[in-house]
Amino acid sequence: MLIARLLGAAYLALVIGYYAGLKGLARGESPLPVMHMGIASNGFAAALLAYFGATGAWSSWGFGANVFMWLSTVGAFSIAASLVRFRLRYAPTGES
Repeated sequence: MLIARLLGAAYLALVIGYYAGLKGLARGESPLPVMHMGIASNGFAAALLAYFGATGAWSSWGFGANVFMWLSTVGAFSIAASLVRFRLRYAPTGES
């Protein structure tokens, strides 16, 4: 139960960060800090999911669960990759 609550707290922190980023963007502020948060969050999630999937951590969970987990892996990777592409296109050279 503790792990589930910690995960919920982490999700809440991300939602707050994304909300703050949207509000900042509306004020004309740079979205780069929020983009970096999204890249780190989704990139690490994709790497962990891929590692545990490749090592068979959820192989006994059944077909539906396996499909869901691999789709989650692809989804997290896609979000991170899209943010990286947008960041490279958006950010002027030297801006962080």
